[in-house]
Amino acid sequence: MVTFEDAEGQFSYGLTDASGHYELHFDSVALGVRKGRKTVRISTTQKIPGLNGDEEAGEANTERPEAQSVAERVPSKYNSATKLAEEVTSAKTVYDFELASK
Repeated sequence: MVTFEDAEGQFSYGLTDASGHYELHFDSVALGVRKGRKTVRISTTQKIPGLNGDEEAGEANTERPEAQSVAERVPSKYNSATKLAEEVTSAKTVYDFELASK
């Protein structure tokens, strides 16, 4: 799961495929991400209800017990303690991230 979050808590999300490619979604219908400064989080345990969670579509809930029981495979510097950030513009449409295990 890749999320681009703004300072107000709004976010776009995407699931990566086996090659790490993803498309960001505003919601279950619309693709994209709003322009501006975004905090980026990459996680193997984050759940988005209606996408990769069991609940109906709605707010993301990263505190679910099920998410806590599965070990996160991505280092915390890319999710809970992320240092990743991007300035989203209309001129740039691809955002790639090189992740290191240490």
